[in-house]
Amino acid sequence: MPYQFKHSPGRLSQDLSQAFGRKLLEEIKKKQLDVRIPEWSTLSFLTHEKKANQKEIGVFMGQEKVFVKRTLDRMESKGWIIRMKDPDDKRYNLVVLTPEGEEVFKQIAPLAQKTIKKAKKDIHSSLYEKFKEVSNQMIRNLES
Repeated sequence: MPYQFKHSPGRLSQDLSQAFGRKLLEEIKKKQLDVRIPEWSTLSFLTHEKKANQKEIGVFMGQEKVFVKRTLDRMESKGWIIRMKDPDDKRYNLVVLTPEGEEVFKQIAPLAQKTIKKAKKDIHSSLYEKFKEVSNQMIRNLES
């Protein structure tokens, strides 16, 4: 089958990710919260990982060092994160959420869940499970 940009997995996943971001941002603005999507992504990542260095955050976000630094600078100025030297490797800063950052996560998480629910509307749960299975298999294929 020849390459078709419009139906390529990369294009579809990018479109889906951007649609999620737009809809979530709409929900965030309705609540009059001052949170950008890269900040939300970082809050989610750090909630899951507990701590990470800036490089790990950049890999997760798929962003360059400068973009990640600016995002973390904004989050630090809002009091949502702290950066400290990694005791195991002084070349890296570890980033952790503050209680304020944890609270922001708790405010946004229900909005993210609402966005996911909207995206899954009229999709049978077995089809959604198959979507996750296929997506994860494609990731494993590309990372091996």
